[in-house]
Amino acid sequence: MGLDEPSVSLFRDESGQWSIDSRDRVGRLDDGDLITIGTEHWRCCFPTSPHETEMLGIVDGSFALAELELRLGVSQDEEAIELTLHAKGRDVRLGRKACHYLLLTLARCRQGREMPAAVAVDDGWVSVSALLELLRVSEQRLNVDIFRIRQELKAAGVSDAVAIIQRDPQQRRVRLGTENVVLTKLSDVPSPSSD
Repeated sequence: MGLDEPSVSLFRDESGQWSIDSRDRVGRLDDGDLITIGTEHWRCCFPTSPHETEMLGIVDGSFALAELELRLGVSQDEEAIELTLHAKGRDVRLGRKACHYLLLTLARCRQGREMPAAVAVDDGWVSVSALLELLRVSEQRLNVDIFRIRQELKAAGVSDAVAIIQRDPQQRRVRLGTENVVLTKLSDVPSPSSD
């Protein structure tokens, strides 16, 4: 498994708390915890730097997921999905990427619209198996797309980017981490950005 195919992702939030996101475990991760990946076992040893944590909150341009609005521009054939983050009175355009279709699908689940009747959605939560069927992708591709979206938002200044897609490992379901989504029709002007 490489960077493009993560089986386990580790993240640190704005307070400095580490979290794990994998098929088997989602949640808080502490120094010294054991992580099992297949037949391998890894012990977590996290560095501590209180100054680094304090600085994150004062970096100009960073914002929390709760402060932003996701704007998804959707082409008529749904082949192109353009993502723009609107926060603090400004727009951050993230372009058109294949992984944005996952955001569109989860936004529809969260809003309870344009979903097939056979797909059960509970407060935006959708089972991984139903989501894979809707997207027509493998679980490996789903995990890669989740990773890419989180990395993209983190690079754009979202301090808690990991929360954009929430996981419930006990019930094997996921949902979009915000209700603040606007779906619009996208003009047919081509964009060079893609996965």
